[in-house]
Amino acid sequence: MKSLSKTHISNFLFFRLYALIAFVFLGSANFSCQSEARIYVSQPKPLNRDWAKHPAIVEIESDNEIFAIGDIHGDYDGLLELLMASEIISEIPNKPNRVKWKAGNSILVIPGDFISKGPQSVEVIYLLQELQKSAAKKGGRVILTFGNHEAEFLANPKDAKVKMFKKELKSLNISPEAVAAGEDKFGIGKFLRNLPFAAKVNDWYFVHAGNPKKITIDALSSKIKNAVEKEGFGAPILLDKKVGILEVRMHPHPWWEKKKDKAKDSKTRLRNLIDELGVNHMVVGHQPGKYEFSDGETRKAGKIDQKFNGMIFFIDTGMESKKSDGAVLNIQKIDGKEKATIIFPGKNNRKELWSE
Repeated sequence: MKSLSKTHISNFLFFRLYALIAFVFLGSANFSCQSEARIYVSQPKPLNRDWAKHPAIVEIESDNEIFAIGDIHGDYDGLLELLMASEIISEIPNKPNRVKWKAGNSILVIPGDFISKGPQSVEVIYLLQELQKSAAKKGGRVILTFGNHEAEFLANPKDAKVKMFKKELKSLNISPEAVAAGEDKFGIGKFLRNLPFAAKVNDWYFVHAGNPKKITIDALSSKIKNAVEKEGFGAPILLDKKVGILEVRMHPHPWWEKKKDKAKDSKTRLRNLIDELGVNHMVVGHQPGKYEFSDGETRKAGKIDQKFNGMIFFIDTGMESKKSDGAVLNIQKIDGKEKATIIFPGKNNRKELWSE
């Protein structure tokens, strides 16, 4: 056998070294991309959610007064104005953690999107957390549910759609990735990751965008739990624009309608969906703009409104846009009959919207 020359040996070692470097560089780069996608896009970390303590859908029975506020989107000052106008609080706190509940045994429901778009999402979170504690001490309750912005942030904190929340967290030296993973020292992520996805209060169902599938609440709860455990907060049952309960749209037509629906068809289809949930009324946020129904009627942009004699209520007023001062939906039962009132900031601030 011929002996290898020094040149052959040198070339051999060079190519082996080159191949090793290439493997390490490309392999680690590929792992980094896969790891980032796995950790922060689909599911930040194993959910580890106690579904018994934090159910997918909160269900309570109560004859007490109900308030609902939609899509706060980081508008801290606007939220305080609405809480004052509704007499849920009696004074403006100088810090979020000093807010005091005034509304006795009433119930406040905020069906999602209290973060992002506006500049003070963290203050909104701290205020609502403290309000939950304060309400519980007085016999009241504050129910906060997921919106698409909370789910989108947890699914991918690098998503451009939640850039305002990400920017705000960074300005406070809080890692968005740590929040999404539920690992920030302030507990913001843990709080968000344990939110319910909808709420049923008596025969009123509160959900961020809608409920396009005919399904019972028990079955929907089970589907949400399984989907989130398997697919993370970006699961289609949450964020798909056609079937996601946090993302279905009112354009080009309301999510329960079909193209060329007649008014009777539209009403019947929505009634069937709501009946299957075991409720009489649905309250949604998500889209503050103008939209048109199959009967030619329209919902004006930025206004709380209802359709089909109280079957469905729309409460996103576009607070963060400053085109609206916001409003509160107030639900009361008086002498056995329910009525819904809109509460606005300022004086002479109540207007009846619907009654039985």
